[in-house]
Amino acid sequence: IFIHELGHFLVARKVGVKVLTFSIGFGPKLLKRTMGDTEYALSAFPLGGYVRLLGDDPKEVVDQAEVHRSFLNQSVSKKMAIVFAGPLFNILLALIIFVGIYMFGVQVLTAEVGEVQESSPAQQAGLLTGDVVVAIDGQKVTQWEDIRDLLQASGGREITVVLNRGTETLEFRVLPVEKEDKNIFGEPQMSWKIGIGPKGTFITKRYDPLSAVYMGTQKTWEITELTVVGIVKLIQGKLPAKTIGGPIMIAQMAGQQASAGLLSVVIFI
Repeated sequence: IFIHELGHFLVARKVGVKVLTFSIGFGPKLLKRTMGDTEYALSAFPLGGYVRLLGDDPKEVVDQAEVHRSFLNQSVSKKMAIVFAGPLFNILLALIIFVGIYMFGVQVLTAEVGEVQESSPAQQAGLLTGDVVVAIDGQKVTQWEDIRDLLQASGGREITVVLNRGTETLEFRVLPVEKEDKNIFGEPQMSWKIGIGPKGTFITKRYDPLSAVYMGTQKTWEITELTVVGIVKLIQGKLPAKTIGGPIMIAQMAGQQASAGLLSVVIFI
């Protein structure tokens, strides 16, 4: 909320609009202090926040000497910039957080095989629990996500799996099979599988600053895209209304993440 309102505040001041109030929360003001033109406040009800601009209400009477500093007196482009600054700052915050997380280190599933399903292509080829996949079709594998991505990229053709088994490096030919799965929205989708599951071991993977910026940008785009797709599916009736949450649900979920540790809270933000 603070970052969102800060976006409105900074851009409004940059384009010459007078900011009357910057409040975190609504209702009665518990703490307030005026500095310059602006009153900064912490209000009673923590259900959001607001920035009040001079002249943002058409019914407001604005002193003639300050008309040039009123919101409604600005050009369309300046008004759009002020309005868009809030969500833009939220997106930039997400980007900064993701870049920091990738530099600090993220927990990723290793490519160690756990479950090998009965009569699956993997079992028939000879894969065993404890094997560590190191390459598929010549492409290096460092984490479990790489295996999923390369399997889908195969399109169902036979793949070459290179793995470490103890001190040995072995090579197997495996033919994926197409099975129905669920996507993040619970919708059925087809995907290529060979019948293995991860062991559940994790490593911390850190990225150099340049790679972290790339990964952070990619993750920010992915989350933004999922948000837009989710809204479209709500409109289409493919997602139930109960998936929408307000400040109370956000607080509840933040509490759940807090119990899992600081990193979980930061990723949730």
